[in-house]
Amino acid sequence: MRNKYLETGLDTMDPHEVLEIMLYNVIPRQDTNPIAHRLINTFGSFHGVLDASVEDLMKVEGLGKNAAVFLKLFPDVRRFYEKDKQKNKKSFKNVDEIGDYLLPGFMGKKQEMVLMLTLSAKNEAICTHILMEGSLNSASFDIKKIVGCSIRDGASKIVLAHNHPGGLATPSVTDRKSTLKIMNMLQMLDIELIDHLIYADEDYVSMSLSGLLKDNDHDTNNK
Repeated sequence: MRNKYLETGLDTMDPHEVLEIMLYNVIPRQDTNPIAHRLINTFGSFHGVLDASVEDLMKVEGLGKNAAVFLKLFPDVRRFYEKDKQKNKKSFKNVDEIGDYLLPGFMGKKQEMVLMLTLSAKNEAICTHILMEGSLNSASFDIKKIVGCSIRDGASKIVLAHNHPGGLATPSVTDRKSTLKIMNMLQMLDIELIDHLIYADEDYVSMSLSGLLKDNDHDTNNK
């Protein structure tokens, strides 16, 4: 199986074969093929196995704690790898670059999380703040915290981002109302909210590019 991987890579391998070769490293002198099949049958897919908790993985026959922790490491290692690859990026040319920069922070997350990226006037990254991490469907935006972090960082611009675990990267009505409220507050402090990104899995939607950061009520009142 190792030779197959070295010769052809993972793309030609079945999900249970990938698990089989992974488990070789922590279950020595055993045929890991049956265990790999049991894992796929139990959790339905390769990603289902890696998303499972250590406790649930250990319920599968033949899988001990060391092997369960080893499998659980992979999503976290991938997220760590992507964050490390992006951390030296100094400035951004467009929203897509910012979206890709923040994406690793949401990888593998099953709970909603709110991030804020502070930027200089030249679109240089200053700091990424975790504003909230909690249970599903409980994302909230603390305006005092957003303002406080922005001022401490000396930010000229900020980007907000949060995820919809297991859902769609579609901004809700509440998302838009909260964002407009924050945007108006920051404008009084001469800080620009340039975007709010909504993530789901590895997809994201820009509220700015979607035209959702225009205050229609305000525009109507000024006509």
